[in-house]
Amino acid sequence: MKIAIQKLLQYLTYYIDRFWRAAIFITLSIPFFFSIIVIPFVIRNRKTEDLSERHTKIWFKLIFKIFGIKLKIIRENEEKSEEKEREIETKPESKKNKNSENKSQKFLIYANHISFLDIPSIILAFEDKKIKFLAKEEVLKIPLIGWGMAIQKHPVIRKTRKIDSIIKVISLIKDENQNIDAICIFPEGTRGDPQRDIRKLLPFEEGVGFIAEKLKIQIVPVAIIGTHKVYPPGAIIPRSGEIKLVIGKKIDDINDLLEGQQDKDKNSGEKTQDQKAKKRKEITQKLYDILGKILERFYFD
Repeated sequence: MKIAIQKLLQYLTYYIDRFWRAAIFITLSIPFFFSIIVIPFVIRNRKTEDLSERHTKIWFKLIFKIFGIKLKIIRENEEKSEEKEREIETKPESKKNKNSENKSQKFLIYANHISFLDIPSIILAFEDKKIKFLAKEEVLKIPLIGWGMAIQKHPVIRKTRKIDSIIKVISLIKDENQNIDAICIFPEGTRGDPQRDIRKLLPFEEGVGFIAEKLKIQIVPVAIIGTHKVYPPGAIIPRSGEIKLVIGKKIDDINDLLEGQQDKDKNSGEKTQDQKAKKRKEITQKLYDILGKILERFYFD
């Protein structure tokens, strides 16, 4: 009898805690709805777009604080796999070094995709950077999320015009007039089956190698671990827990991954188009292998 009462009290405590956290979150989210979506939708210019992005970042920090989500950032390129925990604060980011950023230091982030919390985790891990996320057109149909992405002008891949969409992404990051530090892509293209082995990547979409080759900028692999537990499919609100985000070693030159493949192609007598297709396929596979190894190394149940 005592055990049954204890279990009942535990359930009640858990759900009461969840209820008040959700109530606080909904109440505090109302003003952010106006600053992130309503005002930028009515007044469309660069200032309101920037306002939407800044307040989105603050809103994500608020989500992590209210629901007790801890973001642990691990930098693979630091000696002894030194781990760094980032404090999630609710104050706006400092801009003192933003204007001094070298525009040539733009980079491409590619990451695994397992939860709706993947994007907030990346934004908070690179909180001093302005990042645009490459999205499928279906995402624009999702209430709130799609509206925000459209207002903030995140690039979209359209099924009927995939090549044109990819070319626009390349032009966007190369445009010196665009205030963008990085483009983030999820090469798997989907979160996949919730029951699948999260430690294993889904096959990468076509076009990943093309984007990586054409951009000619640094590439940063990012492994996201734990977001599917904190915010599992079908959940209404997140749970408390820890998310690990592993920032892999930067790839300065994509051609360095091919290890003599270009010399082999020159002597093979293949047609130019076949060579290009082969090279892009090789790049895609190399990127897949790099991210897969990071997941294997840092994933913990």
